[in-house]
Amino acid sequence: MFDSRPSERGERHMGALVRLGPDDAGRLAAFERESFPHPWTEGQFRDSLGREHFACYGIAWEGELAAYLSLSLAAGEMEVLNLAVRPRFRRRGLASRLLGHVLQLAHETGMTDAYLEVRASNAPALALYARFGFTCRGRRTAYYPDNREDALLLWRACGEKTTEISEKTGKEHP
Repeated sequence: MFDSRPSERGERHMGALVRLGPDDAGRLAAFERESFPHPWTEGQFRDSLGREHFACYGIAWEGELAAYLSLSLAAGEMEVLNLAVRPRFRRRGLASRLLGHVLQLAHETGMTDAYLEVRASNAPALALYARFGFTCRGRRTAYYPDNREDALLLWRACGEKTTEISEKTGKEHP
């Protein structure tokens, strides 16, 4: 079971933001199987979570993992590997909270660039990333093996200040 205590900012209503470790590999792999056609395995998570350049953050809500984001930090760059929110927890700002957290982490650790790949058809994800200042830098043709869909390569500078629109209030906040 995940810790449901409030985060450092006391946001009980938004769940606790936690750093996930090797002991969470099974939960992450199960979440991946629910979320992606080509999920990471428990072994892949366990191996990656033991490495210095890899991190995974989650939001624990109502005793379960409601959302998570995995990333790699290396050579001055942050790569967002996966971001997923369980369907019943969507539209509550969890993806925004995770993305904002890791962009701040990247800035604080001296990363200069952030990038990720996203399915060209994933309109909600594209809107989220645009709110955080990501721009399209390229296209990877037939990138996804399940349906040969293209991926868009998105990028932003880590020190860049952006304004994000709250998914709950519709108002801007830094």
